[in-house]
Amino acid sequence: MTPNSRGNGTPSNAPGANSELARAYSATHYRIELPGQAFVLRIGERDPGLETCLQTEGWSQASLLTAWNPRSRIVPEQENRERHARIARELEQAGWSCWPTLHRDPTGYWPDEPGYCVLGMGAADLDPWLVAFDQNAAVLIQPPSAPRLIWHPGERPGSRCPTSP
Repeated sequence: MTPNSRGNGTPSNAPGANSELARAYSATHYRIELPGQAFVLRIGERDPGLETCLQTEGWSQASLLTAWNPRSRIVPEQENRERHARIARELEQAGWSCWPTLHRDPTGYWPDEPGYCVLGMGAADLDPWLVAFDQNAAVLIQPPSAPRLIWHPGERPGSRCPTSP
């Protein structure tokens, strides 16, 4: 999302150098699309309906990923579409089950970003995906905890990794 968005707080594991970016990601509305229903997820806010749905489907955790606009830099739509198709192929090849998502900036400044709710994917699984698709963060859902952001390894406090290519 965009560093120009306004949010309602900065997560504790947010990148120290860019709290505006952290607030923007935290303010984003993450819409998870299921047949016949949808959930709008927000960082730090539990959704009992989503939690029940995950449990009913046999999942204890999930992660939201997108391949659009790497490192919060707008790229041409065709490139974003190609990146989205690539992540879909790679998730399928790796055997992950997914629900489609749409990540929306409530201010309307940043364009909507399609992505995936990857069922069963936990924090330990995220780093390779964040690095491969050059994403600042992903959303981790692990009920009963509230959804939280997991930052790219190079964005975490104390990281010696470069934060941009």
